[in-house]
Amino acid sequence: MATQWGAIYAEVADVILESTPLSLGLLTDAQFYAMAAEVLLDFTGKSGLIKRLFNHQLSFGVQQYPQSPMLADLEGCLALQSFIYESSDFYLSNADREWQNFLNVSNPESYRQDSIPTKLVQVTPAPQVNGNQFGVVGGSQFGVIGGVQSFTDFTWTADPLTPVGFGTPYAFNGNPYVEALNPGWGVIATLVPSTNNLTMQGTALPWQVSGLTANSYIELVPDTFTPYLKYGILSRIFGGDSELRDEQKAAYCTSRYSEGIAIVAAVMCDVYQEQ
Repeated sequence: MATQWGAIYAEVADVILESTPLSLGLLTDAQFYAMAAEVLLDFTGKSGLIKRLFNHQLSFGVQQYPQSPMLADLEGCLALQSFIYESSDFYLSNADREWQNFLNVSNPESYRQDSIPTKLVQVTPAPQVNGNQFGVVGGSQFGVIGGVQSFTDFTWTADPLTPVGFGTPYAFNGNPYVEALNPGWGVIATLVPSTNNLTMQGTALPWQVSGLTANSYIELVPDTFTPYLKYGILSRIFGGDSELRDEQKAAYCTSRYSEGIAIVAAVMCDVYQEQ
């Protein structure tokens, strides 16, 4: 069962001896939800609680590709559905002085993140093919998707804040990665994965980090770990510059919050190693 932020709101109000809604002026609703967003981003990013695949269309001769804003830490890449190794500018520059030559096109064999702008990935060699994607963004509604125009069509994307999604997938030919947050598209009858795209695997960040309300669901965090979010928020409240400041309480809450991150990170590390 998903937890709403209203439950954490009530627990925090109880700890600081306030009623709900907050009324004494020591902490406002806006301050609480701003802290909630910060803690959620921090918790999911540091713990690696949820891992996802993020796909990007490859372009002929293009080496650099942006990472998704929903990707926290990149842990691996696949190009043309094949694993590629992580490398570095130092190694590539010393191994082959022509490695950045735009005429050097082939199947990518490695990727790097250093010595380039943040949130970018550079593959080497440059791709020798163009990938194809079929994207739908917004509130459009569809009945039944009976097929795709080309065997290289790969990804459907939907705006998470509008009521669109995938409905019931009926059959797949291959092993595509499909993810949706909302219902809306009837039945997908046939879907063939592309072999010409870049796949980035890593820890995921939540979609909604602004405009949170009591009725907003806590994304990515199972009910078992939501109490640690409370301690993360309380550590900021007691450690802030307000009448609620209490260094001893802040230290305790910070310790409990860090404990939660360590537990989740340890669990995810074990699962990852076993796989």
